[in-house]
Amino acid sequence: VLVVAQPYDQAMAQAEALSRQIYLFLALLAGGITLGTLLLLSLYRAQQAVLERTGEEALRLESEVAKRTAELRLANDRLRTLFRDLPDMIYEVDAEGKITLVNRAVTRLLGYEPWEMVGRPRREFVFKEDVHKFDDERARAEEGERMNVMAVRHLTKDGQTRWLSVHSRGVFDPEGRLVGRRGVARDVTQRVLAERRVHELSRRLIGAQEDERKRLAQDLHDEMGQMLSALKIGLQGEAARQGGGAEMERLIRLTQKVMDRVRALAYNLRPAILDSFGLAAAARDLKTTARILRYKIQELGIDYKRYCGKKL
Repeated sequence: VLVVAQPYDQAMAQAEALSRQIYLFLALLAGGITLGTLLLLSLYRAQQAVLERTGEEALRLESEVAKRTAELRLANDRLRTLFRDLPDMIYEVDAEGKITLVNRAVTRLLGYEPWEMVGRPRREFVFKEDVHKFDDERARAEEGERMNVMAVRHLTKDGQTRWLSVHSRGVFDPEGRLVGRRGVARDVTQRVLAERRVHELSRRLIGAQEDERKRLAQDLHDEMGQMLSALKIGLQGEAARQGGGAEMERLIRLTQKVMDRVRALAYNLRPAILDSFGLAAAARDLKTTARILRYKIQELGIDYKRYCGKKL
C-alpha cells in the first residue's frame, strides 16, 4: 500500500479552488441556459406573433381570393351569357382562316349550328362574288391592319343571301405575327335592301323629272317657238303693209325678246344637244357658251366675277 502523505491545509485549499471553479462553471452554465432560454422564448414569441400575423394575412388573402374568384366566376357567367344570347354573330378564326369559335346567333343569321361551322374556313360561307373582300381583309391584317369594317354577303344554309356588316380585329402574338382574327357580324340585309329601294326610287324620280323637263322643253321650243315665230312674221307683215311705225317696231322687238327668253328657258330645262349628242358634247357646248358670255361681259367693261356673284 502506497500512502502519499500531504498536508491537510494544502489539500483543502486545492479542493476549495476546485469547488469554486465548479460553482463558477455551474453559475456560468446556469446563466447561459437562462439567457438562451430567454432568447429562445423571445424568438418563440416573435415567431408566434409573425405566425399570427401571417395567419391573419393568409385569412385575408384567402377571403380576397374567394371574393375575386366569385367576381371572376360571375364575370365569366355574364360573358358566357352575353356571348350565347347576343343577337350579333361573334366568331374567331385562326391564322389559316378556319373558324375556331362562334356563338349561337349564327343559327338565326345563317341557319347553321355552331358546331357545323367550327373547323371550316370562314370564306366557305361568304358569297362567291364577295370572297375577294375576305381575302383583302386577310391581306391587310397580315400587313398590320388592326381593325376592319366591311359589308359582305353570306350564304345561308338554305341557299339564301344575307348582308352582314362585319367588324373584325386581328389577333397577334408577342412577336407581332398574325395568329387569328376576331369579329362581330350584324345582319343588315333589310337596311341594304331599303337603301337599294331608295336608290331605285331616287333614280326613277330623277328620270321622271328629266322626262318632264324634256317634255316641257320640247313644248316650249316647238309649240311656243312656232307660235311666237308666226306672231313675229305676222307683225312684220303688218308693219310692211302699214309702212312701219314705232309701235309695230316695239311689238316686233318685244316678240323677239320673248322668243329669246323661251329658247333660253327650253335650253336650260333640257338642251337639245344633250339628247342628240350626249353629255360630253353638252358640257363642251356649255363651256363654250360660258367663255362667250365672259368675253361679252368683259367687252362691256364689267367685272366678270362681281357680275357672276351678283347673278348667283
